[in-house]
Amino acid sequence: MPLAVAARGGDALQIGLVSAALYAWWIVSVPLSVITDRLGIGPTLRIFAPLRFVGLAVIAIGVATEAEWGYGVLLTGVLLYGFADVVVDSASGTLPAAVMKSEDYDAAYSSLYAVTRTADLVLGPVLGAGLFLLNLWAPFALAVLLLAVSYGTLFSFFGDQRTQAAPADGTEPGWFSATFAGLRHVVRTPLIRGIAITLIGVAAASEVTAVVVAPYVRAAAESDYWPQILGGVNAIAGIAAISAALAATVIAGRLGRTRTMIGAATLGVASPVLMSLGPSWTFVALALVAAAVGEAIWVPLAQASMMKATPHHLLGRTRAAVMFIIWGTIPATSLMAGALAVTIGLVWTLIVTALFAALLCAFGFPALLSGGRGERELRRTRTRLPRGR
Repeated sequence: MPLAVAARGGDALQIGLVSAALYAWWIVSVPLSVITDRLGIGPTLRIFAPLRFVGLAVIAIGVATEAEWGYGVLLTGVLLYGFADVVVDSASGTLPAAVMKSEDYDAAYSSLYAVTRTADLVLGPVLGAGLFLLNLWAPFALAVLLLAVSYGTLFSFFGDQRTQAAPADGTEPGWFSATFAGLRHVVRTPLIRGIAITLIGVAAASEVTAVVVAPYVRAAAESDYWPQILGGVNAIAGIAAISAALAATVIAGRLGRTRTMIGAATLGVASPVLMSLGPSWTFVALALVAAAVGEAIWVPLAQASMMKATPHHLLGRTRAAVMFIIWGTIPATSLMAGALAVTIGLVWTLIVTALFAALLCAFGFPALLSGGRGERELRRTRTRLPRGR
């Protein structure tokens, strides 16, 4: 969408407004996630997923309109798409937990992450760039078609009993308690609390690395082709991320999920440290690969762990609570990275970021280990119970 705005003559302010409109709904993702738990995963997807089609269609109309009011139409479509995307994310992100056995969560979320990254890093950019050559609205038309195929593929799950809302037990809490039940579950559950704290540090390290890498290599580049070289390095990091996501289940099976997650988080913390060693392409490549691989292993295992530690009636709100924590800190992290880079320099910004991420991991790892031990003990207790208990 930013490319479409730029292509139709939009300035930096208009591009910024479009990006802000797309992610603005994440601010209220926690209240919106109540929809998923109240209606059920299947009904939520059946009702709200088509709104993304409508949003994309409105965006395509705005892009195709050369008149000044076309930008307003485009912005309206972005707001509609962003709203639907936040609601649908809570439902689609918890769908595997509703229809699969808990022992298959790791493989399911690892596969989904690999597919998503392939679409984000390979298919999306290639198809989008090619279709922009035909017409500005063409990528959005293809997106509508692909979402329609996705909707049809998932249609059988919409009425599946496993994706319906959990039955009420007669003790339904008030609106405020129900809305923030997911946040309370995150705080009260050691495993999920450890995941959330650690994830803030890992996300901060990854975001700062992404923010400073371009000016970092530009300042020391000896070639005018540094953007192309950086693009190639990012592509290598993307391939490494996809491979790591596919291997995450195997690695966790051999080392243990908690140890694997701690190792993946450590890779994320090491990313800014590696880059701070110097702007050579070797260090930059190692830093970007470390960040990509750490995220690719961490995210699916963390998602699976959260779903295992969350009751069915809180799945949507718990996922939204964690996503709110992450999406809420990333904009602040980006602004702080830019401010620090201007005042103390790029290298010290990377070092401060690594220290910040390491500090959060120091608080998150103990909770993660404690929660992991509790989960294993609960499983052992369940296996020792006589049948029928």
